[in-house]
Amino acid sequence: MTCLIWKTPTLRHSRLRKRLLSERSDPLIRSFEIADEQGQLLLTLPFAEVLDRARKARPPFPACSAKRRAPSPEVMASQRQKLAASLRQQIDAGRATRASLRQQIDAARETLEATRQTLKRTAELLDRTRQLSPPPHRRERGA
Repeated sequence: MTCLIWKTPTLRHSRLRKRLLSERSDPLIRSFEIADEQGQLLLTLPFAEVLDRARKARPPFPACSAKRRAPSPEVMASQRQKLAASLRQQIDAGRATRASLRQQIDAARETLEATRQTLKRTAELLDRTRQLSPPPHRRERGA
């Protein structure tokens, strides 16, 4: 007699799952066939049953658990206070960030305006310099 040890496969990490996905095959319509050394079929186990067992083995989400009791009013009040304090901190941090950003934008605008004024004065000075004296290569040709 052959002794088989069955472990529930995790289809998420198996090569079989990858192959089935690449074939676009529904694993729920497939099954495991367990045979002995001679190839004699001993058991057919549908994937659906394996998947159902795997799902049931996991603990349910806390919010969905029927066994979980509702927290006491004191606990809920404490949680609300913590949440409100956290939200106030986040709002204050957001306001501080916004104020800092406004200051940085204002400083950048001032810098841009000063740069424009400097460029304008530089262009004016360059024009005056050109008007007062011709370029050196023109003086040499005219001499």
